[in-house]
Amino acid sequence: MDVDLVEGAEDFLERTREHRAAEPLLTNVIASVASTVAAGRRHYDAAWWWLVRERAAVVGVAMRTAPYGLLLGSMEVDAARALGAAVATRDPDVPWVEGAPEANDAFRSTYLGPDSPVGPRRTRTGRRSLVYEVTTPVTPPVPGSARRARSSELDLVTDWVNAFHHEVGPAVTDGPEVARARFARRIDEGDVLLWEVDGGSVALAGVAGVDVVATPVARIGPVYTVPAARGRGYGAAVTAALAARELGRGRRVTLYADADYAPSNAAYRKIGFVPRAETRTVWLDRP
Repeated sequence: MDVDLVEGAEDFLERTREHRAAEPLLTNVIASVASTVAAGRRHYDAAWWWLVRERAAVVGVAMRTAPYGLLLGSMEVDAARALGAAVATRDPDVPWVEGAPEANDAFRSTYLGPDSPVGPRRTRTGRRSLVYEVTTPVTPPVPGSARRARSSELDLVTDWVNAFHHEVGPAVTDGPEVARARFARRIDEGDVLLWEVDGGSVALAGVAGVDVVATPVARIGPVYTVPAARGRGYGAAVTAALAARELGRGRRVTLYADADYAPSNAAYRKIGFVPRAETRTVWLDRP
């Protein structure tokens, strides 16, 4: 197998189009980040766009945007091993790796292998996520209704998004000002819905990661309910409403959920989401 480090996000998107169309769920985050970088809407300290080839066919993709870790797309273990050896020679400072468990293990077997220039690391398991998809959303019978967030509600949306990230503690998140600018665009584009009860907003759901270059996939997130209104189905309701809208636009709909947080998993399954894959984050700490 051959591993290529692609120069830019636009070239990476073009060269991986066929692979991403065949593996749309586990390449969705990579595709959405690459798309925003190519469009000049995201900037990072550095970026590495990787693809693994078997002859001319792309069989795996990965991305790292500094200072964050490496995201693995869908790939077989042989491709992941080849990728790990190649990344070790060009990027020895990967802080964490996220991907399907088997691919993650295979990547680390060569990235941290005895012949690797990376050196010793202490590994520790971080967040496990389930990748869900829905084809027929079921709206729970709760009071209220969904509506688009208004530009005048940017402060509210930003506060809720920051609270969501604070609670979830994700490996990758934007700073407050970057998040504010990003959600201003998402509100303008109609990609944030609020659930409203008796004239007050109680929950939020956003959509991101619409990969229109390969297969149209919409990734729902974040989903947030104000603490005082939790346990009543409002987060599930706004998620179902947003999923129905995106399906109506001809898109596949996915979301990532913390595999170890039972309440959210139960809520998503109840409204029709089905788990399709699992990803795991493994931190690579220096001794």
